[in-house]
Amino acid sequence: MTLGSQNIFISIRHTARSSQNTGIQRVVRGLTRYAVEDPRVHLVEWRNWKKEFFEPVPRITKGIRLFGGPQVLQTPLFLPLPRSLRELKTAIACLGLRRQTPLKRHPHFYGQKGWLLLPELMTAEMMREAIDYGKSMGLQVAVILYDCIAYFHPEWVNERIRENHRGYLNAAAEADLVIAISETTALDYKKFLKTENRTGASVQAVYLAEEFLGIPKGGVELIEKSKEGKVWKILYVSTLDPRKNHLRLLKAFEQVKFSRPDLQWELTLVGHQYEGAGEIAEEVEKLSKSNPSIIWKQGVSDEALAELYEKSDFTVFPSLVEGFGLPIAESLWRGKPCLCSGVGSMKEIADKGGCLEIDPMRNESIAEGLIRMMNDRELREQLSEELKSREFKMWQKYAEEILGLLGQV
Repeated sequence: MTLGSQNIFISIRHTARSSQNTGIQRVVRGLTRYAVEDPRVHLVEWRNWKKEFFEPVPRITKGIRLFGGPQVLQTPLFLPLPRSLRELKTAIACLGLRRQTPLKRHPHFYGQKGWLLLPELMTAEMMREAIDYGKSMGLQVAVILYDCIAYFHPEWVNERIRENHRGYLNAAAEADLVIAISETTALDYKKFLKTENRTGASVQAVYLAEEFLGIPKGGVELIEKSKEGKVWKILYVSTLDPRKNHLRLLKAFEQVKFSRPDLQWELTLVGHQYEGAGEIAEEVEKLSKSNPSIIWKQGVSDEALAELYEKSDFTVFPSLVEGFGLPIAESLWRGKPCLCSGVGSMKEIADKGGCLEIDPMRNESIAEGLIRMMNDRELREQLSEELKSREFKMWQKYAEEILGLLGQV
């Protein structure tokens, strides 16, 4: 099947209404920024109170344009002059306002084949309704899948999140195609189907872009801070989520402080508290108050985050499990090597260069990695050379791959 002139509808419901820029919203903005250059692509919003898709209302959906997202979102206000009795009835029923015309009755779109792409997380119920709606229009439906973490690690989430995620995955399996953001996530989806003893949509892994959208690529400089009295600036960007491993990281820093008191460091943690994990936030807050070498920041803008990357010597990302690991990629984009977990999707990123991999389950491995990053000049030279030669995948390339995949299926 070739896509030809068929339509591709991309749902932007949550991102379009948000002033934040979470990992998923980074993906939605990066994808749509370049996808809209294709005349077959139309951004749509799911209005939950009507249970239908509509063309976006710019005043309400202006969030999609933030943080480097697509700037062209203006659709004409009125429907074109009707060309048939059906179009005339539609225009009268909708008072001529095309943004108030659901896709099923839209004179430009009804009866045409194509795809509906769902790139955002939804509740299980909303996902089922959106997929059913697309299929009722004769469209094929694709879902971008970020992870299956809440399904396979119920110990890290509450019952409500756990049950909704299971329902979400089962709903996504009813689509025509699941597009995983990493090979690890694709394997987890297949494992989910096997665990549930069911069949489901086929899965294709499309590796995410590594570009920090809207932020220029950083230069790579050899870190020369071995002299006495120099303070190592270390950065960890992550929500204070149990799987992000903050407590092991902090214990590893305690080990470094005990075994290598000559190494001076400053750790900056950037991320909000995670719902249901108040004990992590309490520990971080306590340590940041008692130890001036530990700094916790919340609500940091992308520009401020880029500056923190610029001022850091290296970053850390000792997460236990990820669907991808965008902070690793964005650290490398800014020219900063990363001490990260050598497992799953994080290993997929690290193996391309610029990272020192550690075992996130062992405090000793994290501590040893920290010491090496601060004390091993040959390692720093190696990571710098890897960063200089590393090729970064851009969001334009990611959009091209997604649209190309829909044309092949």
